[in-house]
Amino acid sequence: MTDEQKIIHLISTGDPINVSLALQLAKAANIEVDYAEFEALHEWLVQLRIVSKVKRIQTKLRHIFSLDRLIVKSKHQLTSIHPNWTYLTNLQLLYIANHQLSLIPDTVGQMTQLTSLILYGNNLESLPESLVNCQQIKHLDLGYNLFSKMPPCIFNLSHLEMVSFQHNPLEIIPEKIGTLTHLIELDLRYTKFKTFPESMANLTNLLSLRLRGTPLASSERSRIKKMLPNCKIE
Repeated sequence: MTDEQKIIHLISTGDPINVSLALQLAKAANIEVDYAEFEALHEWLVQLRIVSKVKRIQTKLRHIFSLDRLIVKSKHQLTSIHPNWTYLTNLQLLYIANHQLSLIPDTVGQMTQLTSLILYGNNLESLPESLVNCQQIKHLDLGYNLFSKMPPCIFNLSHLEMVSFQHNPLEIIPEKIGTLTHLIELDLRYTKFKTFPESMANLTNLLSLRLRGTPLASSERSRIKKMLPNCKIE
């Protein structure tokens, strides 16, 4: 039996001690915990308040809350994020790509340890303001969604280094983009905007700007090259 089969078997028993052991095994073996496997944890998370007074069980459950990454494979086609996921306050990576999400709940703001939020290939048009609580985020991938404008909350994520809006109907790049002074990579391929704000000149750490498939005039491309002489523009 492989490590992955052992994990599935342990979680499928529904026993909280086995679930804890499974997560330890997954972490040690660097195995992704898939949505189907993680689904079995939901009921135990709901029951947390009931069992929290029983110290022995609480100790056995502690590894559920130390899970630091959750990768949801696209074969499950999520339309919403399970509310119990917000108990996972130690998550550093949340990867839900190529699903059918149209809404990210406000409770995502409780995941304050997130450093990477990967949501490309969904049906998103906005992000909740509560995301400003996730000040550790460095990598934000919103490609292949339905954003016509950049969500205001991202301009308060001061540690952002990599942002992608590729293949969105994005029509405007707002002045506030200039507040993201730690940006290293910005992907705007196949969006619809036609001009850059002057504040782009503030992005002195930007090394890669991807513009393929945008309706930018050659004069605008020349202008941005002068603004960002050290940036590779594709």
